[in-house]
Amino acid sequence: MLFQATITRPQGGFAQLMTSTALAGLAAALSLTGPRSAHAQTFTPIGPGIEVGAPQLMNGADGPNNRGPGVAPTLGTQSGAMQTVVVDPFQSNLILAGSPNGGIWRSTDGGLSWTAQTDQKGSLSIGGISFDLSDTSGQTAIAGVAITSSGTTFGVGGGSPRSYFDIGRGGSTNNGLLLTTNGGATWQTIAVSALPNISILNATVRGSTIMAAAFNEEGSWTSGRGVEAASGLYRSTDGGKTFAQLGAGAGLPTGAATALVGDPGNPNHFYVAISTAAAGNSNDAGTALYTSYDGGATWSKVFGQSNAAAAISSSDPTILRVAAGPNGTVAVGVVDGFTGQMRYAYLSKDSGTTWHDLSVALDPATLAGTAGPSNVPDPNVRKDVFAGGAEAPTAINPGGQAAIHSVIAIDPNNPNVVYLAGDRLQNYGQSGWSANAVRAQLNADGSVTYAPLTDSYTADGSTVHPDVR
Repeated sequence: MLFQATITRPQGGFAQLMTSTALAGLAAALSLTGPRSAHAQTFTPIGPGIEVGAPQLMNGADGPNNRGPGVAPTLGTQSGAMQTVVVDPFQSNLILAGSPNGGIWRSTDGGLSWTAQTDQKGSLSIGGISFDLSDTSGQTAIAGVAITSSGTTFGVGGGSPRSYFDIGRGGSTNNGLLLTTNGGATWQTIAVSALPNISILNATVRGSTIMAAAFNEEGSWTSGRGVEAASGLYRSTDGGKTFAQLGAGAGLPTGAATALVGDPGNPNHFYVAISTAAAGNSNDAGTALYTSYDGGATWSKVFGQSNAAAAISSSDPTILRVAAGPNGTVAVGVVDGFTGQMRYAYLSKDSGTTWHDLSVALDPATLAGTAGPSNVPDPNVRKDVFAGGAEAPTAINPGGQAAIHSVIAIDPNNPNVVYLAGDRLQNYGQSGWSANAVRAQLNADGSVTYAPLTDSYTADGSTVHPDVR
């Protein structure tokens, strides 16, 4: 399910339509007791398909669409989860969306209508989609095939992992990659025999050079303190006929490639996150972000334990969420595999040379002038509902599901703004859950301001379904 969020910036005083991978992957909107005006954003569904019902049954509150300004929703919608959403950088009306269980969907009218494109392919489980920035016609894109459904994940274990769900999946039968050269109208399967049996969380294409990030995010990296040996970054220079697993010769350690993103301003510049909790490695302190300026041939580290000593240690397995933005910006969220939390976030404005700590926006103990639980929502602090209707501070992943339900994104129009989202938040004064999302801003003096975007903080009481991807 895709959403558009119309947001009025409190400092800038102007309305802007924000559609980002981080927030577009939220499934449906949740019921609220009444509108709050902290950020005046509203959520409305834009497809591909929905189930409509009472908000407390749908875990959503976003309809009907024809309600007047400021009128609280009376209906909720829900549908299958969406894993990734990408907008063609050269023609913004073309949008591609990938689902954990529904394949790839395509819109050519800016999200007003959608068609399924890959129902007959070997898998409907999509890990990530990205466009080829070297093809200025905007027609070339590639998709990874990965198991990304909510299944076995770990967290809230008090220092030891516990299974949040007990379904026991996490592996993947290799179905190759999906490539389009006509804007997603048709897709061809490539690299079936060239890649191992493992989830490809994301892939990139630049002409004949293709990279694939391999990692089973629901695998054994939290419980077994190690991931499959097939995890890592793979690179092809012959259009996907053959791939090489990159390692020390390219500047990368052995480990899982948990994120792969390209710089939107430089088609040869990439970032890859490597988790060293791999192949039985008992020292987890090597989780790091690496960058390449030569199309992925060689890499160098730009973020690691020295930048985030409190977040990355030898005692906990961690993975990184990564987003690249305009003007050389890159953002990192650190996910702890034992607690199932994304508790730390960082922003660089110079391609990883220096970093700014945004973690205050994720700190459940931050109370912005409030001494304790309150029945009145505080527009500057994210809270959860407890008995008696009182609210108290909560982490962005109170469900302990950050291994699969956590995202980070940089505002494409303001590189000082970072969006962070987690799994769930109990609705204020209502049954059911909403998404847990926050907007953090790095100010000129180096300070960080933040505010929640969901639960009780929308202009008309609309918000989105929990479990962000």
